[in-house]
Amino acid sequence: MATTKKDTAPAEDLLGQLGDEKPGEVVDLLDTIDESGATPWKPETAGEGVQGVVTAVSSMSSDYSDKPVPVVEVKDASGEEWSIRGYALVLRGEIEKANPQIGDLFAAKYFGKKEGKGGNTYHHYKVAIRKPAIPAQQTAGGAPF
Repeated sequence: MATTKKDTAPAEDLLGQLGDEKPGEVVDLLDTIDESGATPWKPETAGEGVQGVVTAVSSMSSDYSDKPVPVVEVKDASGEEWSIRGYALVLRGEIEKANPQIGDLFAAKYFGKKEGKGGNTYHHYKVAIRKPAIPAQQTAGGAPF
């Protein structure tokens, strides 16, 4: 049975607490969790897109497929956090092909419904990534140290 705890204090710095535990002491991580998080990106109109720096890459289960759904979280230029979830088959394939990693610049764009083979329609997406620039000292023939 899960317990709940009312949020009565501001979130503490989890990194600041590392190493403070005494042997056998139980750390209460509930104090470090809040409701904030990435907003799910749900485009409705052709031409909508989202772009930002990748902050997390994960997957989640789906009720409609045995394959895991890829999830990419990005922070855009305004600081807003977005969660791009590959539920749509085309978006899933685009994310998997791009293989985004934390620190990459990631963009996803929705092109609306398209007609596929056999007259079926599908939601069409494209994804692009740019890897972070490699520092000049690493490209000049040696290790940076």
